[in-house]
Amino acid sequence: MSQNPSSQPVISISYNRFLDPIFVGWIRAQPQWKDWEAPSIEDVRASVARYKNEWERVAPMVLAGICRATGLSFVRNHIDVFVVSGNPRPFSRPIVIKSRYTNEEFLCVLAHELIHCLFSDNRVTEDRKDPYPENMHILVHALLWHVYVDVLGEPNLLETNRRTSSAGTHSEYAEAWRRVEEIGYGEVIRRFREMGR
Repeated sequence: MSQNPSSQPVISISYNRFLDPIFVGWIRAQPQWKDWEAPSIEDVRASVARYKNEWERVAPMVLAGICRATGLSFVRNHIDVFVVSGNPRPFSRPIVIKSRYTNEEFLCVLAHELIHCLFSDNRVTEDRKDPYPENMHILVHALLWHVYVDVLGEPNLLETNRRTSSAGTHSEYAEAWRRVEEIGYGEVIRRFREMGR
């Protein structure tokens, strides 16, 4: 569990024993993953402990960084992050993340999903405050770029995130990274803040 003293939400990372069998059963039912082997519960719990340690290292900086950059605040004071054996795509309502990420991949995924939570709390998409409505991940990835480079000073996270985005089946992610590089992450964020005035 982590809390930033400046009233950022508590982020609780835990194994979810109720969701896990649902995800395991669904994955095993998919023909493309028929050979997938679920990790042991001990391995999943070890990943949870590792994820918690990694998050504690950066939590206040990441939360404050995305809030400062956007000018937004979280409405929620508590956000659950559920870890399951496997999940083909993480998501943010609720946050569900698979157990087999490296520490760097986990931080990239969690930061991404927390930005979606911040946007949801502030109705960014519903209120049309996104300067790039054709691909909301342009703004998400600009913020991630800012967090990795300016806030954490860990450009290796940027490279990890770009590599894993390009390797997946989510072409909107790869396109978003391309557009952020083309426009400039600072400019994307500036345009977003201008729309909120």
